[in-house]
Amino acid sequence: MSQDDVAMIAPDVQIGQYAVIEAGVVIGEGTIIGHHAVIKSGTIIGKNTVIGDFSLLGKRPKENHHTSLILLDGVMIGSYVCLYRGTVAYENVKVGDYSCIHEGVELKRGSMVEQSVIIESNTVVGKSTRIQSDCFIPEGSIIEGDVWIEPHCCFLNKTREEKGVHIARGVKVGAGATVLKAQAIGEGAVIKEGATIHGDVPADPSFSNDSDSF
Repeated sequence: MSQDDVAMIAPDVQIGQYAVIEAGVVIGEGTIIGHHAVIKSGTIIGKNTVIGDFSLLGKRPKENHHTSLILLDGVMIGSYVCLYRGTVAYENVKVGDYSCIHEGVELKRGSMVEQSVIIESNTVVGKSTRIQSDCFIPEGSIIEGDVWIEPHCCFLNKTREEKGVHIARGVKVGAGATVLKAQAIGEGAVIKEGATIHGDVPADPSFSNDSDSF
């Protein structure tokens, strides 16, 4: 019998009521699986990971060329979270309740995605970056390390052909900011609460209101 025919679950894993774990799943020791969680085939979960109630792990994207969802040691996934195949969450990543992480996303070590965040496909979230609640990150974005994005921020592309935004290290984006068609936000830039940005932002400046247009 091959690994694809069974789920490989460490003996001390705690599994909640009505959880569904498909064949081909690997779950490391010390992990806790919540009630009603669904873990699809091809998902690999490391040690000491927590999966919240009603979460869906390993959802297949429409273009089904991704084979695995990988969660490394110490990852914490909230309740009602959806993680697609092709995503990798490195050590000590946290994903809050009701968030959706699409295929091909990399969540680097120690990054935190809070509640109700949508991260579209092929995006990188750098080490120790924090994305707070109710934010939207478009497809193909690169967010470097030590970035702080406050609640209700939105980064938008006008067409599907446009790439996502590249946010350099140490950027802070204030609550409720909207970034339109920006391809790059420079290192250490501060976008103040409620700002609307219409283009690239150079390193280190500070913007505060709707008159801030670049």
